[in-house]
Amino acid sequence: MKKNISSPMRTTVVMGAAFGLAFIPIIKTLNIFFPGSPALFLTLWGYLAVYSLYLIRSAKASYFHAFFPLLTPPAVFFFGKAFWPSALLLPLILAWIRTGVCSSRPGLMKLFIEAALSGGGALFVYGFSPSSYMGWALGVWLFFLTQSLYFVFVDFKSVRPDPAVDGFETNRKNAEEILNGL
Repeated sequence: MKKNISSPMRTTVVMGAAFGLAFIPIIKTLNIFFPGSPALFLTLWGYLAVYSLYLIRSAKASYFHAFFPLLTPPAVFFFGKAFWPSALLLPLILAWIRTGVCSSRPGLMKLFIEAALSGGGALFVYGFSPSSYMGWALGVWLFFLTQSLYFVFVDFKSVRPDPAVDGFETNRKNAEEILNGL
């Protein structure tokens, strides 16, 4: 039986908590192979990639939407050898992908919401000024908490209920299937 994704807002919060909890083990492991800022950048970029792929899958869009945007920050980082310019691209890339995939609002409103949430999330993390791995882990979770507000302000295509389908009737049929299986 295929399950629907019930709430992208809840999934964003859970993913943020999971990313925050996994931050220290991941960065410690990556520091063995890539000491210093490459480990931090690769961790943050990996989180962006996983979350972007989740958004694309949820919106039932093509993975091609994320291909070019996700390749931009590593190119800036590894060719420019600068952490902060490439790290500041990450929220912009998330906004780029999410605006193209998840939103059904007019252009100017999307731009304003994305600027407020992506910029606000980045400013929260910067204002939190993480200087340790624990600070970065909390900063990642804070950023994803901020990003979950996106689904409060913008309609998400994939989780809109079909008005032609009666929710009560669907649930009744599901309950009958479960009871018949016993």
